Amino acid sequence: MPPPAGRHANPFSMVGKPLPTSFDAAGAGACPPENSGGTGGFADLKEVLVGPPGQAREEMRAWAGKDYAPERFNLDAANTAVAAI
Repeated sequence: MPPPAGRHANPFSMVGKPLPTSFDAAGAGACPPENSGGTGGFADLKEVLVGPPGQAREEMRAWAGKDYAPERFNLDAANTAVAAI
């Protein structure tokens, strides 16, 4: 049975070939802070940060950093990080 369209029959056939130097990427939202508790913890963090003021929000804001904005995404910074790999 042939491989699906767009896939190589031999996954190692790409070994040694140059990687692309530019990326056509898009994104939405910032990466979660380190040790945020996986996807569930990150969802909780975002919910608390947009919720009403209170002690939990103040604690999360202090932990994540006052400039942390989960809705922020910088395409140029993301492409630069990927290109550095």
